[in-house]
Amino acid sequence: MAASSNGAKESDELDGLRSQKEWNGIGGFLGKGKYVCCPWKKFDRPHLLDLAKWKLVIPNNSNIPDKQEELDKVLPILDIDDSKLFSPPSDKIQVTWIGHATVLVQFDDISILCDPVFREYCGPDGILKSAGFWRYRRAACRIMDIPKLDAVLISHNHYDHLENVAVTEIAERFPHVMWFVSCDMKDWMVNKGANPDNIKELDWWEGENESVKLNGRDFKFICTPTQHWCQRKPLDMNKVILAFGCPRHRGHRKLFRISHLTLYLYLLQALWCSWVVKGPTKSYYFAGDTGYHKRLFETIGNRYGPFDLAVLPIGCYEPRHILQYQHVDPIEAVSIHEDIKAKCSLGMHWGTFKTMACEFFLEPPQKVEEEMIKRGHNPLQFMCICHGETWCVGDTRKRSPYMDVKPPTKA
Repeated sequence: MAASSNGAKESDELDGLRSQKEWNGIGGFLGKGKYVCCPWKKFDRPHLLDLAKWKLVIPNNSNIPDKQEELDKVLPILDIDDSKLFSPPSDKIQVTWIGHATVLVQFDDISILCDPVFREYCGPDGILKSAGFWRYRRAACRIMDIPKLDAVLISHNHYDHLENVAVTEIAERFPHVMWFVSCDMKDWMVNKGANPDNIKELDWWEGENESVKLNGRDFKFICTPTQHWCQRKPLDMNKVILAFGCPRHRGHRKLFRISHLTLYLYLLQALWCSWVVKGPTKSYYFAGDTGYHKRLFETIGNRYGPFDLAVLPIGCYEPRHILQYQHVDPIEAVSIHEDIKAKCSLGMHWGTFKTMACEFFLEPPQKVEEEMIKRGHNPLQFMCICHGETWCVGDTRKRSPYMDVKPPTKA
């Protein structure tokens, strides 16, 4: 009876928290629906008018210094410690913040790179380049500086979380690396050079019944939901891309042929996710990008927690009425830390790209600390490190200079 009761409870927890598709429009006509942004509640994605008002009317309070010398004082980029990357401790989790959402996590004798982005610019090229974002803090290292890589986790296909050049370079430097992606991302990855035999493509809640052997040890990589969406072009939100030429993806559909020109419709809808990694001795959670839904994160915590380390987004959240559905703020990030039962969390998704949000550029880690103290938690259980810093969970470290810098007062 107890087993039946537990099974019913798990079923109730997952009800409404699974990926769903809608079958309208051209994708539905061709048998490929687009993923529903948020199956569990109404999701208001920003409209063009909201975005225009944000960029033209709402004041930008980020106050990012123009001079690199000032930035180096308050938000330094540390030199990568090669010796630490080459020889991580066997009994701890070691994490290196490369910038924004790109982190290198090492534990149980494996190295995992999350959401690889290294270029100075993230966004579409060509006539749409003005829609992208430029760094004010460079990536702390290059792909060639990473000595070893066993797995890469991709949370979703937004440009600040997935860079096509990085995928190609990683595939060339580490041909045996394992890629973990959510539904309908495999073909895109193969197109950029990833070995199709090394790609695990999973739907939400898949992966817990399959072990992956890395360096002779068994790991589980579990795809878990987030509240977000996917898009890389103006018309492909979770859905499709139009292209000319020869088929390079299994999802193509030939529309017509005129002489030597064939028009294909590439159906590259894509799902977004977070990742749970269960190793022989340690457990890790990578949130990717997400808005907040308490029931969702409590379910992840109940099924897979506690976690020895969680890497959670904390920045790019203002203006709130536009970004609240897809980006948590520091208060909500602390709630996720609690919901998933993280023993230690590290903040990311801040301090890297210009014009991505309106809050003071150093506010996110400060607000996290304030909220941890307010709730009676040890603030060292949810902390941030510097770009390029390599830190082992549980080790002491100097207080970062950005923690005590306040925004300039208005005249």
